Amino acid sequence: MNVQIEKSLLTTIDTRKTNIDKTKNAATQFEALLIAQMLKNMRESETGWLGTGEDSAADSAMGMAEEHFAAAISAAGGFGMAKLVKTGLETPHLSSTLSVGAKHAR
Repeated sequence: MNVQIEKSLLTTIDTRKTNIDKTKNAATQFEALLIAQMLKNMRESETGWLGTGEDSAADSAMGMAEEHFAAAISAAGGFGMAKLVKTGLETPHLSSTLSVGAKHAR
């Protein structure tokens, strides 16, 4: 049995896979950004996590550590926000459906 697959179909499949990978990556990075911001706000709320005072070198190091920690949390599944964002980006938006419905309701 000889199966022939059109080149355009393979290109479409590759493009779709690439888009899904990009969406997943963007959603994971977005979640990491939110987690890093939460960690930064917790650290800055008082005198810091370790009770240290104002030290710019330590502040920079803690900022980098928070970003890496947030990326690791997000890569491991995080709080589930990346999955929600990814689903929202891949699902057709309701706005187009609602606008079509609104035109017919007039």
